[in-house]
Amino acid sequence: MNAVVNTVRYRMLGSIAAVILDHPPVNAMGRAVRTGIKECLERANADDAVRAVIVMGSESAFSGGADIKEFGTPLFSRELSQASMRVPDTLTKPLVAAIGGFALGGGLELALCCHYRVALPGARLGLPEVKIGRTPGTGGTQRLPRLIGLEEAARMVLSGDLISSEAAAKLGLIDEIVQGDLLQGALQFIEGLLVKRAGVRRLRDMSVECPDPEGFFSAKRAELARTRRGYVAPLKLLECLEAAARLPFDEGMAVEARCNEELRDKDEDRALRHLFAAERAAAKVPDLSRNTVSRNTPARRIDTAVIVGTGAGDDIARSFVEANIAVKLLGMDAGEAASGQDLSVVSGGDIVVLAGHPAPEVVESISRHMREDAILALPCDAPPAALSRATTIHAAFTRGAYGQGCLELMQGEATGLDVLATLMALGKRLGRLVVVSGVRNHCISTRLLDKCHEHTDALLRSGVSCDQINRAMEDWGFDIAAPHCGRWWFRPGQHPDASAGNDAVRAPQIVDRLLCAIVDEGAALVAEGVALRPSDIDVLFTSGYGFPRYKGGPMYWADQ
Repeated sequence: MNAVVNTVRYRMLGSIAAVILDHPPVNAMGRAVRTGIKECLERANADDAVRAVIVMGSESAFSGGADIKEFGTPLFSRELSQASMRVPDTLTKPLVAAIGGFALGGGLELALCCHYRVALPGARLGLPEVKIGRTPGTGGTQRLPRLIGLEEAARMVLSGDLISSEAAAKLGLIDEIVQGDLLQGALQFIEGLLVKRAGVRRLRDMSVECPDPEGFFSAKRAELARTRRGYVAPLKLLECLEAAARLPFDEGMAVEARCNEELRDKDEDRALRHLFAAERAAAKVPDLSRNTVSRNTPARRIDTAVIVGTGAGDDIARSFVEANIAVKLLGMDAGEAASGQDLSVVSGGDIVVLAGHPAPEVVESISRHMREDAILALPCDAPPAALSRATTIHAAFTRGAYGQGCLELMQGEATGLDVLATLMALGKRLGRLVVVSGVRNHCISTRLLDKCHEHTDALLRSGVSCDQINRAMEDWGFDIAAPHCGRWWFRPGQHPDASAGNDAVRAPQIVDRLLCAIVDEGAALVAEGVALRPSDIDVLFTSGYGFPRYKGGPMYWADQ
């Protein structure tokens, strides 16, 4: 017997009831899906012919979690969300989540409500709510530490990062990795449970092991003070985890619900949701979004890279190594290029990246020794004449705080679309967000930083010290934890000093002057078509230049 309840299908497979999420592309858990889950599970529990229940999506997507499009609309219902997640705890028959593709946010919370979990190889699991300024809202912070322990649970929820099904199995989050067909693998797992007469296993009935909660949470708060200064959501998440360790399950659930509500639609929540959408929009470049171009310009294969230049080059080389791309690092300056240094190593690279500020003679020497079909990636301040080849492109690699980073791309007049497509794919492989300039021979960051430098120089001439500027910007929220992140507001060669400065100029005046300079120039860049959209500037500055993500980026900040 088969039935359809909203966007959830109900199937009987012998004595096993299958509840199948059918809301492509990601099985987002909006109102219809949550209603369907609740009704199907209640139906299975009431049917004496049902011996066990499977909850699954497709092999490519268990569930991507809450439907973000329903946030702030009448369709969103906290009561329905919580009610749908309470039903699994009432089941008297084994309930198994069969995970393919990914189980994220509310999707993983649904899996945690089940008694057992199986997954396909390579599936990804996580609670990424912190990345949009929220906490899990249906028990994730209460069930996860009961299953995998407090330390690992804290690592997952505070980072928001995803883990593979293989890593999840080692933690005990997944009971079995199934091969081949997901449904058949789940059915075999259930048959094993029934043979062993394994009953229900509710995570709510387990306790969180924490011998020294005082020490554990004090250390975590100190860590957040260092690494997530200014953010609210991580502290709320820690409060939820502490409730899991110290309180009965239902009381912990009440704390989680309160923390989630306190964050909902607040400044941090809105700013991070803006960036969530902005980062996805940045990947949509008009020349590459047309189907004809996409089919005809596949990305090239990049197996080997040569990085020229030390300093920034070291950091770029490290990111290539982390992406399993073979790298050779070549340090050279204009004098070495002119003296005939051996550049034969350059000919082995599928891509050659010039870091720092290479002199024209360095660019010329490198170009002569490269393979004709290899890609040459130049920094944004390289002369436009250097982009005369179809395989040459401007590429600015920046690494932000805590592993974030950005790859800013600018085409030359001759740059081929296949080269742009290749660099966009490479940026994703390197774990960096990609921002593409819309007008060739103009670079977003160079224009913005030059304008900021003009106003910094004016402040310095008025008697404001470098130290005053640094303190004002950092106290406002800028992060200087990684290269490129902070102090870009000074021209190269300018360094902070310890002078008293001009006390008549207050910190808010300094911040407003520099940020307004960025915003005004950003508006001009959008008007000229250099930046494809204002949100691209927000992505660039939050991922590569230390602008606090919880404030959404300079253009978003100005709109507020």
